[in-house]
Amino acid sequence: MEKLQLESLYTQYKGLLFNLSYQLLGNVSDSEDIVHDVYLKLMNMEVHHKNIKSLLCTMVTHRSIDLLKSARYKRETYTGTWLPEPILLQDDDPLHQLISKENISIAYMYILEQLSLTERIVFILREAIAMEYAAIAEIIGKENAACRKIYSRAKQKIRQDQSGVELIEIKEQNRIVDSFMKSLNDGDFDTVLKLLSSEAVYYADGGGIIKAAIRPIETGEKICRLIQGLFSKYAQMDKEIKMIKANVNGEPAIIIHKKEEILSVLSFQIHNSQINMIYNMLNPNKLKHISIY
Repeated sequence: MEKLQLESLYTQYKGLLFNLSYQLLGNVSDSEDIVHDVYLKLMNMEVHHKNIKSLLCTMVTHRSIDLLKSARYKRETYTGTWLPEPILLQDDDPLHQLISKENISIAYMYILEQLSLTERIVFILREAIAMEYAAIAEIIGKENAACRKIYSRAKQKIRQDQSGVELIEIKEQNRIVDSFMKSLNDGDFDTVLKLLSSEAVYYADGGGIIKAAIRPIETGEKICRLIQGLFSKYAQMDKEIKMIKANVNGEPAIIIHKKEEILSVLSFQIHNSQINMIYNMLNPNKLKHISIY
């Protein structure tokens, strides 16, 4: 295949392929590496494929599955809650529109992680790129009918996890996150508590590197006490620790940093104008790809 044609294909499908791999892996650098490796492999192939998009998606899926299987033991023995790596989006980022459109929020990625490996593969291939069941069956080694059942089961699980959660406009999400951040800056934890749903759940991923809650923290009151303790600790540690609001995975989030060092990324699920879920990424290995400068 000619280099110019390859570069055009790479530009055209890079975002889609990254999206596919990221939804499967929840890892930014690995997804970027897979997309790049598939592009290099394509350069050395004699391609006579009627549907190049399908070929590229299949190649990326196979590479992602291989990596998932090799990393399964690490995932199963992970210390505490495993959260996907957050993606910081800039307004001029070509991924911005794609990720916002696909609603690949941290909350959604966390739900995907609760599916079995096979369910996640089938569900993502159908939802993200509308792959035919015959092609999915070939990838996972099952019959078409089995793939249909797996997809139906996975979709039902996703619906159950999202039941009762309304879609909130970005404007309202921004209002809630702005108010939450201002309250933290002001030390106004009465308002923080009001912004938290009574049934809120807090998840933290320290990866065994940074001290973090091993298990989810439930109820707004317990979460408020935890956050108050964390932010009191930050205030005592260093006056240079700051908060900024940012677009993470297509939704407003809070980044806590000390100059160029990212300490934490707080993502949210908002329901009925209150924070229903908080996802706190603290693991430095999952934050090293983020830069705010």
